[in-house]
Amino acid sequence: ARSHASGEAWLQERIQAFDGGNKHQRKQVLEEFMEYIGQSTASSMEELFSSQAHLLFIRLTSWFSITLPLFFELTLQLKVFLTFLEFREQVFIRAFFESGTVVPLMHTLSVDFDVPDEVRCLAILVLHKLAAHGRQHKELLCAEGLVSNLLECVSDGLRWETLKYAGRLLCELFAGNPKYQSQVLDALQDFMTQRLPLTQRVGTQAFISLLAGEGPLVSPLLHDPMRHRVLVQRALALLESPDLRVGADAYCLLCRLLRRFDCDELLG
Repeated sequence: ARSHASGEAWLQERIQAFDGGNKHQRKQVLEEFMEYIGQSTASSMEELFSSQAHLLFIRLTSWFSITLPLFFELTLQLKVFLTFLEFREQVFIRAFFESGTVVPLMHTLSVDFDVPDEVRCLAILVLHKLAAHGRQHKELLCAEGLVSNLLECVSDGLRWETLKYAGRLLCELFAGNPKYQSQVLDALQDFMTQRLPLTQRVGTQAFISLLAGEGPLVSPLLHDPMRHRVLVQRALALLESPDLRVGADAYCLLCRLLRRFDCDELLG
């Protein structure tokens, strides 16, 4: 109880400093917050800070929207969001959507925002945390255009790590989200036709992953013969890639398709 009270009082002081400070002083508050969390063994923000955690979070979502066009300390802000989401507390998931922060968060993926690759990677990780909380949240994210934002993002050329997380986010959006599954599959097929070998590999590996389930675990959309035809054609084209890793992934996808759906005739 003493630790709970001391954490609540500590954060209340930092909130007052945040409210009265300039952007550099606010940055310092966030750094102190991350350091405090790093030294804690608490299992939730509520346990550590009581209601003060939610008060700080609301301020941070508003500040993110203001500082995004200025590119001010976006990496630090996103790391703080990830820290809040690590505890999987519904109050912060709900606040993310109710505050409207999801929209500016997705804007970081747009080519109109020339942010560093690290920022895009962290934004994708935050969005993945939100999507992992169920079908309703996935539908809300997709309705805001997340799938098209991800497609635009990867066309701009990113590091392997960022592309990999983009592929994982699309797979997460596909799972248990029937309303948008076709859109996700179309986006992953587009990955396979992008000019960068890394993007081609992410798309191919995502399909390999989606086809890895047993029987009923594979979505009915993946049983569509027209989808098989497109995937086989694109995988065959990738076999000709000068990048051996792209060809190897394409070969694995072809093997998975032929074994599962017995569609050898498409090779002709």
